[in-house]
Amino acid sequence: MQPMKSNVLPFLGLLILTVFILLSYLNNSIFLENLIACSVILGIVFLLKIGESQTSKKRNSTK
Repeated sequence: MQPMKSNVLPFLGLLILTVFILLSYLNNSIFLENLIACSVILGIVFLLKIGESQTSKKRNSTK
């Protein structure tokens, strides 16, 4: 349950950021370049969290 819980928050953040990017694009690109930079940072954090949970699963299964 812990890996699932640790992945939910970054995923939710990316989902909300995607909604903001879509709204920004539909409203003539207001703050779009700032939102894209934030989405890249959050995407990297999300991928690192997934990788971290995968390695911890492998460590736990080998013990």
